[in-house]
Amino acid sequence: NNGTTSYASAGAVTASSLGVLEVDLINTTTGNFGSVSISGTATFAAGAGIYIDTQVGLSLTGGQTFTILTSTGALTASSFMVNDDDATYTFVANASGNSIVVTVATFTPTATNTP
Repeated sequence: NNGTTSYASAGAVTASSLGVLEVDLINTTTGNFGSVSISGTATFAAGAGIYIDTQVGLSLTGGQTFTILTSTGALTASSFMVNDDDATYTFVANASGNSIVVTVATFTPTATNTP
């Protein structure tokens, strides 16, 4: 999803360790990456998955952050399994208040051949 998807739940939203939240990432400017807004509480089991789908032309640096999920109620989460489709980047996700924030942990420049 490029942009924000809102989800209103009559009850709590729960993700098991087998669940995966996929986020498209164009850049870290709000509106240029997928995010979810939950009206209510959200619970993510330890090891719940997050998949970052990087888009062509993406340029990131280590330490950049983006908020991929916000809940109006309590957010319960302890750890995430983060995967992505680009060997250039490594991402880490953490719960921060009522949000899940993804950080670019490492950036590995692509090697180029020089004559």
